Amino acid sequence: MGDLTTSSRRGGAVSGRLARIAVGGPAGREFAKLWCASAVSGAGDGTALTAGPLLAFTLTRDPRLIAGVTAALTLPYLLFSWPAGVLIDRADRRRAMARVDAFRAVLLAGFTVLVITHAVGLLARYACFFLIGTCETFFRNSSQTLIPQVVGREALPLANGRMMGAEIVMNELGGPMTGGLLFAIAPPVPFGIDAASFAVSSALLSWLRPPPPELRVLWRHRILRSMALIATTPLAGYQGLCLDIASDSNAPGTKVDIYTCNGTDGQQWTEEPNGTVRADGDCLDIEGGGTANGTLADLYTCNGTGAQVWQPQSDGALLNPQSGKCLDDTGYSTSPGTQVQIWSCTGNSDQSWVSPAG
Repeated sequence: MGDLTTSSRRGGAVSGRLARIAVGGPAGREFAKLWCASAVSGAGDGTALTAGPLLAFTLTRDPRLIAGVTAALTLPYLLFSWPAGVLIDRADRRRAMARVDAFRAVLLAGFTVLVITHAVGLLARYACFFLIGTCETFFRNSSQTLIPQVVGREALPLANGRMMGAEIVMNELGGPMTGGLLFAIAPPVPFGIDAASFAVSSALLSWLRPPPPELRVLWRHRILRSMALIATTPLAGYQGLCLDIASDSNAPGTKVDIYTCNGTDGQQWTEEPNGTVRADGDCLDIEGGGTANGTLADLYTCNGTGAQVWQPQSDGALLNPQSGKCLDDTGYSTSPGTQVQIWSCTGNSDQSWVSPAG
């Protein structure tokens, strides 16, 4: 009996600790953001699932055409679930989810305007809901795989259960019921609320900051340990100015320039095993894939092209094999904000990029 009581107490202590891990402390706060974003986004999808067919009913009484709206919303799960999983594995999940819901917010805001002005036909509705469903496929694939980055291993069962519970309740119960009630008030209302829900979800995900993994976890995992040993460091060039992302922006096409070393994320570069040089999740890139002397360098979404492959040389140069040219400080510039370029390799100091510590 004593053993049973002790086991019960231990079980209760473990359960309490799991609850605190999942909803309390720094990791718990980040999980709360992810959970709320997923729940709000799921409510938006559920709202569209009911309001879409009701809106189609105002244009036609043909049950096949009305069912087409639901089909457009759910067909992407069949078409894109597998490709979405592959693509998400190659992307920053948090950023992908935030952008997906930002896109859906804009899409539904525009759709709401069309509903208000009575300027939307069946084909436009099919297209809109197909895009919403496609985005939802990517969002759901990302949300489950993001959980382990937010909570510890011992809290995963509880966190996964809460996430799945929120998605089912909001997507299949709360959202559809709300969509019907809001549509009864006025047809544009559920779509406007839906747009707002996606905007809220996107904002929550933008604020999400997964805690760094524990060092012991990294060290015990062979693959993660190898990845962790890949250095992230500033790259200092001519006269000690650092390779820099202009305004610390991650927008595709942002210029890469030289700037006073300041330790910001826009100056932290990682030389990956596949030859890419990355900062803030994107790749050092040659504009338009150019190969001519003077072609400028920018930051762009990693895409596997030769314009994003760089080979470190013994003299500190970064050689792009596709062009046969090196990353170059334009005109030996010492003016912060000067965009870098590619130029024939010379071995001179304006093409040497090294860690300040080294």
